[in-house]
Amino acid sequence: MTAGRLPVSARTVALTREILEQSPQPKGWRVWGKTGAAKRPVADGPSADGSGADGSRGAYGWFVGWAEQSTGNTARRVIFTRLILDTRSFPSGDPPGPHARDTLFADLFSTDGLLR
Repeated sequence: MTAGRLPVSARTVALTREILEQSPQPKGWRVWGKTGAAKRPVADGPSADGSGADGSRGAYGWFVGWAEQSTGNTARRVIFTRLILDTRSFPSGDPPGPHARDTLFADLFSTDGLLR
């Protein structure tokens, strides 16, 4: 996707980039990515502590994508993935995929982040 060598049309790549674009980040960083989530299954049925009556213990959340920054004649691209096992008791409006994205953004773009 980032190298432009997929066996799809340029229009398809452009539309996909548009869909995946996230909010702008500090210092001119632009980010594209996709969140996802899945329940963590328990092989032998419901967990012993009673949580996850459907047989799950927490949920996996992930965010995969890339970030680009262009300043003058310099261009930077970082490809990343973040996978978390989210065992928080979170309301339905706070799923683990966006939580993975938000914690990654904090780690990368905060004042003392890796891409500061």
